[in-house]
Amino acid sequence: MLISGRVAELHPPHLGAINPDEGYTDFYREVCFHGGIPDTSFFPRMIQRWGSSTQEIEDLETEVRIHPFFDAFWESKRAQLEKVTCPAYVVASWQDQGLHTRGTLEGWKKIQSKEKWLECHGRKVPYSQESD
Repeated sequence: MLISGRVAELHPPHLGAINPDEGYTDFYREVCFHGGIPDTSFFPRMIQRWGSSTQEIEDLETEVRIHPFFDAFWESKRAQLEKVTCPAYVVASWQDQGLHTRGTLEGWKKIQSKEKWLECHGRKVPYSQESD
């Protein structure tokens, strides 16, 4: 959702529609600080996976330490979906333990297109029914 939203907010002349599939739109609230609470499990592992490159990369650990609250830094990383006016077919999932669900649903709500659709797939089955 973030990448297609960042492109669509620029209104490139040949973009006919977007089809974001399960993504985040707000790196602060959906990746680093869920609801303002620092992520101490998934995010640190993600840093280890993304933390090397042959090119210059962002230092996510330092950024989180320097910017513990939502500010202009985090705002600059947020997709400005209010600017998206092209048609959008957005796909969300209930099966990802909330990893991308919030971002996808919030993103769909913010897109300003008059032609937008939302598909939510999957379902969570109560543990007692899984073994049946």
